[in-house]
Amino acid sequence: VIGHSLGEVAAFCVAGVLTLDAAARLIVGRGAAMASLETGVGAMAAVKADASTVKEALLKMDAALRPTVAADNSPIGCTISGPRAAVDAALFALQEAKVGSGAPRKLRVVTDFHSACVEPCLAALREAAPPASAPSAVAVFSTATGIRLEAAPDAAYCAAQALATLEA
Repeated sequence: VIGHSLGEVAAFCVAGVLTLDAAARLIVGRGAAMASLETGVGAMAAVKADASTVKEALLKMDAALRPTVAADNSPIGCTISGPRAAVDAALFALQEAKVGSGAPRKLRVVTDFHSACVEPCLAALREAAPPASAPSAVAVFSTATGIRLEAAPDAAYCAAQALATLEA
């Protein structure tokens, strides 16, 4: 079973790694942690190009105005994330360099998930981690690390996953 970003919680629940109650508590805790972030500062955008091509193009940008690839969604699509000014600059640079098939599209989000901008809420994410669980007979794979997760996510995983680039 696999879930993308917050969808990993659903995957944990379906696989029996988390009870419905533990999954709901994790979702509420994660939501509260994310809600504590300043809104309107960050942005995200969908880019119709593979992540490695986008990463190459982003490396040509000034480091101060460089978002990150937040999700490698498919061979023809990824999501970038970072401060609003960085995402705006990247959208311009990607279009100028003709990266991708079509114009990148800004996403309607309150902040830039899967980027360094979530660092202020990492302590709250660690606190939201569910209690330890027994290993699952159903395989659950992390989109943050690509490895099989044997049990419920611990505090370190909950924080790291919020920062990580997700892989499809």
